[in-house]
Amino acid sequence: MNDLRRRGVTVIESSQPASPSAQFDYYPDTKQINIAVFKRGFPGRLSNFFRGVKYFSKSVFRADLEEFGKNYEKYISYE
Repeated sequence: MNDLRRRGVTVIESSQPASPSAQFDYYPDTKQINIAVFKRGFPGRLSNFFRGVKYFSKSVFRADLEEFGKNYEKYISYE
């Protein structure tokens, strides 16, 4: 980071994995979670990156939604 600062770099795009939490089409494994947590330790600020998926088929949307439900259960716990 110090080398980049000396070179005048002011913005770094760290890309995926940048979030330790599960998202609609992103289900991180242990390695990806550890990388995301490491990246969160970088100095500076986070900026939002909004994205979306447009479906043209209800059946494809329903299949993706069902897949999300199955995968997301791994990341939530009921107490």
